[in-house]
Amino acid sequence: MTIATGTLSAEYVEPLQVALDKGEFEREGLDVTLKVLPTPK
Repeated sequence: MTIATGTLSAEYVEPLQVALDKGEFEREGLDVTLKVLPTPK
């Protein structure tokens, strides 16, 4: 699963980043990546 965001500095992204760093998603058998999408013009 890919979670897309416009920036990594948004407050809702921090808990996702911490969970990824701690391996929380892997323990549940989930392949999760966090991806920053370019800002639309």
